[in-house]
Amino acid sequence: MKGTKDILKESGKYVRELSIVVIGIAISFSINNWISDKSEKKDMKLYLGAIEVELERNVEKLELLKDHFERAQEYSQFLNTHEKAFSVQDSTYFNSYEDIVYKVEMSTFNTSAFEMFKTSGYMRFIEDKEFLQSLWSIYSAFAGINQLSKSYSDDKMKYLFDDLQEYESHKKEIEKEMYVVVPLYKFFTFYGSGVHRDIASNCSKTIDLINETLPKF
Repeated sequence: MKGTKDILKESGKYVRELSIVVIGIAISFSINNWISDKSEKKDMKLYLGAIEVELERNVEKLELLKDHFERAQEYSQFLNTHEKAFSVQDSTYFNSYEDIVYKVEMSTFNTSAFEMFKTSGYMRFIEDKEFLQSLWSIYSAFAGINQLSKSYSDDKMKYLFDDLQEYESHKKEIEKEMYVVVPLYKFFTFYGSGVHRDIASNCSKTIDLINETLPKF
């Protein structure tokens, strides 16, 4: 039979071996957690980098859209102040706004990077909640501007047919320079400068918010 001394010796050996195994498992878990945490932070930086690039490109689109609607506002104001008292000589003025009148401006903002980030689960790692709120506000603004510009462009397409009908009705007088078709007169006087000003203002505010947020990346 084993004596007490032998039993204690074997027990001590067992405890030491068990301790080594436990410590090894603990170290392994710590290393895995450290690697996982490091990997998640790396992935989050990649997502944020993609969003940063996306916002920079969207600023360029916002600038173009803002310029378009500011010029549309000028054209609308001109039509409303003249009350359709136009002459053939005004055709030169109309031609200078041809790109504004007949262009169907549709905003197509890039949002895929932010959409992927929302579903990634990494958003919870961002400690700066004001920064996070700014991102949500920016992309909500994109959706609002998209909706406004789409509705505006859809209506413009409808009014273009009125211009074509008016041209056909007065084709002979137009050819003899006895009649002037004011490009999209009904559309631009109906919408007035208010709609154009609102869309341009929304673009400007969103640009400012993006420029305030970009340094935080």
